[in-house]
Formats: sequence, structure tokens, C-alpha cells
Amino acid sequence: MYKEFISPILDRLDSERWHGRAKEALHAAEATPFTLKLLEQFAYQRKRFRDDRLRVVLGGVEFDNPLVVGAGWDKSGRAVKGLYTLGFAGVEVGSVLEYPQAGNPKPRQFMVRRRKPLFVKIAPDLTDQALNDILMVVIDNGLAGIIATNTTTNPDIKAQYGEQWRNEPGGLSGDNPDFRRMSTQKIAHIYRATGSKLEIIGVGGVKDVETALEKIKAGAKVVQVVSSIRGEGTSLPGHINRGLVAYMEKEGLKSLDEIRGIAVK
Repeated sequence: MYKEFISPILDRLDSERWHGRAKEALHAAEATPFTLKLLEQFAYQRKRFRDDRLRVVLGGVEFDNPLVVGAGWDKSGRAVKGLYTLGFAGVEVGSVLEYPQAGNPKPRQFMVRRRKPLFVKIAPDLTDQALNDILMVVIDNGLAGIIATNTTTNPDIKAQYGEQWRNEPGGLSGDNPDFRRMSTQKIAHIYRATGSKLEIIGVGGVKDVETALEKIKAGAKVVQVVSSIRGEGTSLPGHINRGLVAYMEKEGLKSLDEIRGIAVK
């Protein structure tokens, strides 16, 4: 119903404004256990799906499935519980900026102890040599891993949607086969070069079970979705997670570890 009725309406409206309203609607649903239960009716098969075979540990943090909302969808963490109720295992929030910004009011320095895993996000447009240089820095500094990948600035891919987009500022993401292939190739390169030294979060064109499996088979431990939340609707996480379990049952597998990186091995 979402793709037939709701998505065509949203396509005619201001994307950023309605993105914000959708996020705030999820936030409103977090107000009480009752409203969260109502929200669960919008999940795939009207229930948050869990299966122990989907569990992964990433950077020392346990997730009950490998599906995470990517950066940018909920930067301020307004709808974490709502997204979890729909079936996602986690949400990437906040950002590390290239240029400094004004700090918080003082006093703002405190002594604390639970070092958090740090991941570096890379662009799909990097050359193999540039990527190898990044991998050396990540490994030498003991970081947890890589998020592969961010949006692409490739002008030829942008121009597939009209020549007027070729030199448009900003990056392109979503359901584009060339962009998805670029991100998957970067995942495979990282996995081939580092093996178990780094953990990989796969991003780029994930919209269903097949595209999620593509990233996992290339070496990703967790996959993120952003654009496909808009394109596929609230049933997306449950649909993918149930599909992953169905695939494992068909293949006689007990965990996702058994398929991670098999396309590279």
C-alpha cells in the first residue's frame, strides 16, 4: 500500500520538509508504550521481527540484526525508539565535521571512563591507492573499521537523471546500480585487504534482501539504509530481516558469519 498510494503523494511534495515531518511523527509515537505498539502495526507483518541468527557484534556493541539506519536520516536522534520498533537494530546519529564550530558553554571538560568504537566513512569515488592509504591510517590508529560508502559525486552517474544534474553540487545515493556497484566494490576491496582486522559497515543502494546480501557477501558486517526508507516504506527492515533468515534456512546456515565475505573468498 505504501508504494502504491503514499509514496506517489510524497514524490510531489517537498522532500526535506516531509522527511522532517515523518521523523517527528516517529518521535511522537515514542511518547508511550501504547503509541509504540500502534507504530509496530506499520512494521512488516505488523510486528518487530527478531531471530538470534541475525545477531552481530560490531565494535564490541551487540545488535539484534544487521540493519542500521544510515547517517543523515535522523542526525539528532529524534526517532531512535520509533525506528527500532519498525525493525532496525540501530541508528547512526550525529557527525564529525571537517571544520571547527563553536563549543558548548563552559564548564565543558570532564573526566569519563566506555571508549567507543570509531569508524571512518569513505567515498565510493576513491582510487584503490587512496583507499589503501586510509586503511593503513585506520589500522595504525586502532580504529574499529570503515563505513563504505558515502554518496558519489561522479558527474556521469548524476547525468543519468538528466544533463542538468551533471555538475549539481552534492552527492548522489539511493537505488542506482552503478552507485551500488561502486560501494560494493569498495567493501570487497577493504575485506580482501584487511580480512578480520577491520569491521565494515556497508552502505549504498540497499533496498531489499538481495542488495543487503550483496553487501554482506562482499564483507560487510552490518548494512545501512537511508534512501530506501522513503522508497520502500515502514515495512523495509522487517522484510529484509525475515528475508535474511529465510535465506539462511534455505542454505542451512546458522549465522551471518558463514556468508560474510564469501564473494571475496
